[in-house]
Amino acid sequence: MTFQIADVFRDDIFTVRSMMDFIDSKPYVPEEISKWLPWNSAGELSHLTAIEFRDGVIDIVPDAERGAPGFTGRDADRSAIPVKIPHYPQQRTLLAESVRGVRAFGSELVETFEAKRNVILTDFNTNNRLTWERSRAAAITGIMYKADMTTPLINWFDTFGITQSTKEIDFANAATEIVEELTDAKIQSEEELGDLLATGYYLIAGRNIQKAIKTHPTIKAGYDRWNSGGLFRDDVRDGFPISTDINVVTYTRGKIGSHYLIHPDEAFLCPIVEGMYQTRFAPGTGIQTLGAMGVPEYVSPKLLDHDEGVELKGQTNVLSYVQRPKGIIKITAK
Repeated sequence: MTFQIADVFRDDIFTVRSMMDFIDSKPYVPEEISKWLPWNSAGELSHLTAIEFRDGVIDIVPDAERGAPGFTGRDADRSAIPVKIPHYPQQRTLLAESVRGVRAFGSELVETFEAKRNVILTDFNTNNRLTWERSRAAAITGIMYKADMTTPLINWFDTFGITQSTKEIDFANAATEIVEELTDAKIQSEEELGDLLATGYYLIAGRNIQKAIKTHPTIKAGYDRWNSGGLFRDDVRDGFPISTDINVVTYTRGKIGSHYLIHPDEAFLCPIVEGMYQTRFAPGTGIQTLGAMGVPEYVSPKLLDHDEGVELKGQTNVLSYVQRPKGIIKITAK
């Protein structure tokens, strides 16, 4: 019996399980913010989650067993409100026409379509990883933007009526003691952390702030005496220590179109605290995901009419937040 192209679209390579296995088997390459800070990722049962802000701490109201007292919301003081986990769908179509002229039959034809399928799944995964990084950058800066990167989708400060912790530093003044200024910012952060203990800090800096720090006279003088001035010979975008517990790292590649995830003229002093940085994944939109905890990404197939091909839908449903947002200090130039 001849193996027809129409049979390919019913092959195991287009089942949800096989496509998820392909995604799961790909090595995870952490992006900068995902690498620098200890993110805790978990699934949620719903696309709508209750976020509580109390005693300076943002957290998701936990699920309860059936019959347990429900979440009341406490609208009077806006200490807990419902927040929708954003949905990010993608869609591609793989047409039978795409292999016209390929002289392949049976397993060879399946392999041809599988290779094309894998290109689509790789694109889905790459886009999802950018979305996760964008979500985590938004948690650091406090504002999540829509795809146009100009319209706010979630503003954690406005949502809970709090102000962002900030500090201005006069980088243009040669007499400014940069280390002392950043130490003051660290103390400011420690006061906001309360009972949480930071094991160190990352100053996630835009390129202009990083350059201002690296080239500042007080920093240059310190590194001239230490390590024979190695700071000025090396590419230090991956980070350099500025004190015993503050490491300066540069966010130079995080850009969508003309919009930066971390602006070149801004930096964020982030404490390294286990459990402070949270990412939540909501379930997919399909029936198969009902009653199941969300996972980072989904892919599902849909056969086109007349066996003309298969439509693939990918999605991720992600929300990232910082439990103590005021513990992150935004640094700008005076």
